[in-house]
Amino acid sequence: MENYSEEILNLENSIKEQQDKLDALKKQQSLFEQLPKEYQLATLIHAKICRLSHDDQCGWEFTNIWSDSSRKPYVDNAKKILKEVDFDNAVKVIRLLI
Repeated sequence: MENYSEEILNLENSIKEQQDKLDALKKQQSLFEQLPKEYQLATLIHAKICRLSHDDQCGWEFTNIWSDSSRKPYVDNAKKILKEVDFDNAVKVIRLLI
């Protein structure tokens, strides 16, 4: 019986840990969705096409400044795309990239 109680406690702890992770992900998603559309699209473009090492070659992760040289080209491209198509269609197309 003691093993069963320990298993239940472990399950409860695991559920709490997973719920905490889910809550953190939801908060991160909410913050992302509050960004201007060109920044959201720039982030998606970067995620799809950047092939540089994110340890020492790509500066994307090292700054939150959108005018920084590592982010500005992606923002500029996102703005160009959004002049031609709406955000939802742009996202659909970018997601199709390899």
